[in-house]
Amino acid sequence: MIDPADEIAIGGPETAEDLYHRAPCGYLSLAPDGTIVRVNDTFLRWTGYDGDDLLGERRFSALLTAGGRIYHETHFAPLLLLQDEVREVALDLRRADGTILPVLVNGLLLRDAGGEPLAIRITAFDVTVRRGYEQELLRARRAAEQSEREVRAIAETLQRSMLQRTELTSPAFRVETRYRPAVDRLEVGGDWHDAFFVDGERAVGISVGDVVGKGIDAACAMGQVRSALRALARSGIGPSSLLHEVDRFVQTVPDAFSSTIVYAELDVGSGSLRYAAAGHPPPVVVRADGTGELLWGGRSAPIGAVRPGRVRPEGVITVHAGDRVLLYTDGLCERRDRSPDDGFALVVDHAIRLHQLPLGAMADELMAAMLDGGQVHDDTCLLVLEVGDPTA
Repeated sequence: MIDPADEIAIGGPETAEDLYHRAPCGYLSLAPDGTIVRVNDTFLRWTGYDGDDLLGERRFSALLTAGGRIYHETHFAPLLLLQDEVREVALDLRRADGTILPVLVNGLLLRDAGGEPLAIRITAFDVTVRRGYEQELLRARRAAEQSEREVRAIAETLQRSMLQRTELTSPAFRVETRYRPAVDRLEVGGDWHDAFFVDGERAVGISVGDVVGKGIDAACAMGQVRSALRALARSGIGPSSLLHEVDRFVQTVPDAFSSTIVYAELDVGSGSLRYAAAGHPPPVVVRADGTGELLWGGRSAPIGAVRPGRVRPEGVITVHAGDRVLLYTDGLCERRDRSPDDGFALVVDHAIRLHQLPLGAMADELMAAMLDGGQVHDDTCLLVLEVGDPTA
């Protein structure tokens, strides 16, 4: 005689009873109070219970873990009464041996002609493998988030080390620097400022730059370009030649390509200020008498974007005691509701208005005037140099 299981395997007839008991999911029929009145073999095999232990003896909720029972009583059962159907509720069943079986449960409430609950049908799907995948994905996501936080922390540490307030002072000049990150930034940027002596203490070099991009790559590229610029500038080669050498340097630092830089060099003895800007906003000079202007000379393309053999131009002005020179990144002046030219003009207007304040107060007030009251979508660096009296 052919076993019914073998008969099905070889394509023989299937009975409703066989379809019920050998279904790829657990079937349960419950009384309105949740007592189990019928259960298929699949559910019994998955959970390890004997039918006699369940039928008429236990409620479905009693097979759930403690958390599952709470959810059943507070969500599943009330929703079933309200909607007559509940789909794909994740619950944990406790097997006969005490181990846990994760399942997705569907519930259907049957009512009699008078609308009163008659019976509840339950299907349960084993999601052990799916739960394993989900947990593995969750672990991978948490690991990725942790890695991202660690990378961000490294980038922020690097950026902070590069953006400490400059304390370089001399009777011939004073320097104040400020930095403000974008309010909505998700990653650190590549802005920097710097000030240092050149050719001994014959001159002071000041620079502000902006590396394209965000994150650890931009922060590392910023650090490399800033360090290279400082090292090259200290030999006293001047702004034009300096930017030319930085052009050559970024050929080995792809993430620094198209950076913008403004570099100025003050001869403390003569008051001669030479400057050059590679794709960067123009410097501002505010005279001691309260007049001011943008310095449009010495402009050329961003770093790495100049044709080989082409000389980068530089500008030169003479400054005197009490004059102030401002270098800044585009975050100070660019806004979606105004043009770049209007932003540059506003920097000049505020610098003139604030020029009689102490240098640090001027830097603070200028940042506040330009940035407060609006959404700042880019990092901002500001460097202000005040010319002193070298004979004092």
